[in-house]
Amino acid sequence: MSSVLAYVLESSIICSLFYFFYKTAYYGLTYYRWERYFLIFSVLAAFVLPFLKVEYHLVEIPIKMQIVNLDFNEGGESITIETEKTLLKALKNFFYGNEWNVFIKVLTIVYVLGFIFKTIMFLGAIKKINGFKKNPIKLENAIVYQTDLNTVAFSFFDSIFVNKEFNALSHDEKQTVITHEKTHIADYHSVDTVIFGLLGCIHWFNPLVKKMAAAVRQVCENIVDAKTSINGGAKHYSQLMLKLGKVNGKLIDRKYVEPSNLKKRIIAVFSMDSPKLRKARFLFSLPILILSIAAYIMLSGLISVGGGGKKDFFLQSSDYSVTARYFENKIFIDSLGNVFNVSHRELNLKTLKPCDAVATMPLLVESCDTSDYKGMRCISCNFWDGEQSIIIGGFEQLLVTVGDTLQVGTLIGRLGDGKLPISVKVKKNDVIINPESLFYFY
Repeated sequence: MSSVLAYVLESSIICSLFYFFYKTAYYGLTYYRWERYFLIFSVLAAFVLPFLKVEYHLVEIPIKMQIVNLDFNEGGESITIETEKTLLKALKNFFYGNEWNVFIKVLTIVYVLGFIFKTIMFLGAIKKINGFKKNPIKLENAIVYQTDLNTVAFSFFDSIFVNKEFNALSHDEKQTVITHEKTHIADYHSVDTVIFGLLGCIHWFNPLVKKMAAAVRQVCENIVDAKTSINGGAKHYSQLMLKLGKVNGKLIDRKYVEPSNLKKRIIAVFSMDSPKLRKARFLFSLPILILSIAAYIMLSGLISVGGGGKKDFFLQSSDYSVTARYFENKIFIDSLGNVFNVSHRELNLKTLKPCDAVATMPLLVESCDTSDYKGMRCISCNFWDGEQSIIIGGFEQLLVTVGDTLQVGTLIGRLGDGKLPISVKVKKNDVIINPESLFYFY
């Protein structure tokens, strides 16, 4: 899967989980400032957590037996050895086949187009707001800018914008509106607007992200309403909100004053503070949140839990089979009673079509050799991963050169075409060891 698309999907899932956590633990409380901080933290966590990975461990689960033949010249006997076909391989064959790769490319193109469209819309809205700064109006304690929007008043960073309906308000009402917008500016609520606007561009396909952005807007309005309504009283302030939400006697369709949100804001103005005991929700939920993040990091491979080991390569193909596994000192008895002590200190594979070899750990290309196999060019390459040498034979095409340092995800080359056998041998401290632990088989 495209690394960009994988990151976006993972980040989107994290955002959704944090939003569900918010709705379950914090929604409905009057600790609006804490809720705002949590929602902002959720966005930062969604952007950072996908990067917290070092390595990933997979477990192979046998689902059935596959019979392959390994033919030894000694004694002219054909010895049958059982090998396992794994559930892991079956899953990988589905997710890494050519059809899946085409689907991912199409999906990536659709995502990028959606991202570009949403970003243009977002930047266009900011440009439009800045375009209103050509018409300043000086009031007693503030400078505002005239707009032609339905919104009576709003702020963006250190600027306040009003429309023609603002002039119809009384002096006290104007002062209340200006105080409201100045509180938004003092609390840097425009930063929230930008953060969640960018989040909406990146995760334009996720409706829960849109709900998350609406939640932080509602929380910011509740924070400001609670401060502004103190001077004139909750009743007077609620009446002013209803007045601002109307144009020609009808409620206008805009953020914060559409019927559902306006009702929530008025209810919040008249609501009593949540009991202090409920504040404990934040304290009790904090360990749950920390444990959840720790579990996510462990599942992502930052912390290795029990067993496993690093994998240096994976082979990406839906059509390959293991022709001979690594084994040592196995005793075989032929039909005549002859006893053979057999060792096979490498892994042999056969492909029906070329497959890619991709590094999943940093590797150094130590040496490469070219040989002839039945009239075909066969390349062998020696890699060093910091602990051991890995010798792979059967490359028909090599995309790296001696001395190259390979990073994670580097495409090394093409292996096999059904005619070239693939061999893998591993040496650690000049001792040949089982290479199968170093590979993901796709």
